[in-house]
Order: sequence, then C-alpha cells, then structure tokens
Amino acid sequence: MLILKSLRLAVPTLAAVSALALIGAEARAQDVAGLDVQGHAPTTLRINISGKDAPAVTKAVHVAARTVCGNARANRELDLGDVVVCQDASFVKAMRRYAAMTRFHTVAAIEGAIVLSAR
Repeated sequence: MLILKSLRLAVPTLAAVSALALIGAEARAQDVAGLDVQGHAPTTLRINISGKDAPAVTKAVHVAARTVCGNARANRELDLGDVVVCQDASFVKAMRRYAAMTRFHTVAAIEGAIVLSAR
C-alpha cells in the first residue's frame, strides 16, 4: 500500500521534471549572433506652452534648442562648429511659430505646443 502511494506521488513529479527537461532543451539557442545596438539621443522636443507667458516660453525654447542641438552633436549628426548655428536656427524657428500662435490670441488662451527640431 505504501509503495502505491509513493508511486502515485512519484509519477506526476517525474512527468513534470521530464517536461521541464524537454522545454529546456528546445529553448537553448544554437547560434547567437552579435548585436550592434546604438542609442541615439532625441533631436526633437515638444514644449507645452499652455498657460505660459512670453518670458517662460522664451526660456523653455532656449533650453530646448540647446538640448536638441547638443543631442544632435552627441549623435554625430552635427559638427562641433555647427552647434551654435543649429541652436540659433532652432530658436528662431520655434519663436516664429510662437509669434504666429499669439498673433490673434492672448497668451492665456493658447493651448498647444511648439516642436523644436535640430534639423
């Protein structure tokens, strides 16, 4: 009787162990190729301008222009000498967009965002 109880417990255990062994054999990789993963810093940023006054938007645009152009330099998309030109161009482009948005509306009424890009 004791042997039968032991066998009843042993059979499911052996079945589970053998199933795990089979799964482990199938899951083993035969050939692993090397990966070449390169991270890139974002060169586009979105600035939410809802409820911000003009000085706050100007400051945020300056910071964002430095960030996107610095990231482009870090990604080797820009030469070192072009970073300042990129910052100026990104800032001017974003501020023109902001001026167009505020032309017909008060600053408090504007809901939206400005997108800066290093390109």
